[in-house]
Amino acid sequence: MKNAFLNKTVSALALAFSLALMPHVSHAEIDVSKDFDSLGGNEALYKRAKALDPKNKVSIVQKRVVDRSMRLELGVNYGLVGGGDSYLNTQNVGGNLDFHITPHISLGARFTNSYNRLTAEGKDVFDKAQTMADQGIRNYQIPDINEPQQTGLATVTVYPIYGKTNLLDLAVVQFDFYAVAGYGQIKLEKSGWTDVVTAGGGMGLWLSQHVTSRIEGRWQTYEDIDRRLHAGIFTVGLGLML
Repeated sequence: MKNAFLNKTVSALALAFSLALMPHVSHAEIDVSKDFDSLGGNEALYKRAKALDPKNKVSIVQKRVVDRSMRLELGVNYGLVGGGDSYLNTQNVGGNLDFHITPHISLGARFTNSYNRLTAEGKDVFDKAQTMADQGIRNYQIPDINEPQQTGLATVTVYPIYGKTNLLDLAVVQFDFYAVAGYGQIKLEKSGWTDVVTAGGGMGLWLSQHVTSRIEGRWQTYEDIDRRLHAGIFTVGLGLML
């Protein structure tokens, strides 16, 4: 009986002595892992993470870098067109306007001017037709090319995927993957204005509160005299957030 009591007493004293020798740990320090999970205050969390491993650089991002609620974005873009008329090589230069109702949805308008030149195939067909005409041969055919000249679109854009990244240790930038759909009018050289529908997606990179950029791919279709043309459009752009 005495031995059992003595053993319990020694154990209790040893535990008390061990706790006395341990460095003081505050409740906040004990909950560091919990703070990491909940992304607590940036500054306090940074200090705690730094204290745990002072040799490593720690960057923590909590909120959106760029606020896009009720803001207007103005931009310019350059685009390459694939598909469409096989005899034409078309490039677009234009501008876009997007009103961001929330960070997840915006309403916009786009306008582009198109610049066209013959592809190698188109040039070959026209050269052969010109040669036959010079030789007095009358049964040659010239392709009926209807060049796109201008396009105006009303668009709706949805931003379902959002993230942030450290850009070369220079700044934290915000990016969104988005889907866009639009309807409008395209002006063709011979047949004038006709309906055009477009849909696609892209990535917006928000470099600061006022500087934006976009990479985008879209499918576009319209009626060209007696046929329906489908084209793929790849654009890059820069913008200003007001």
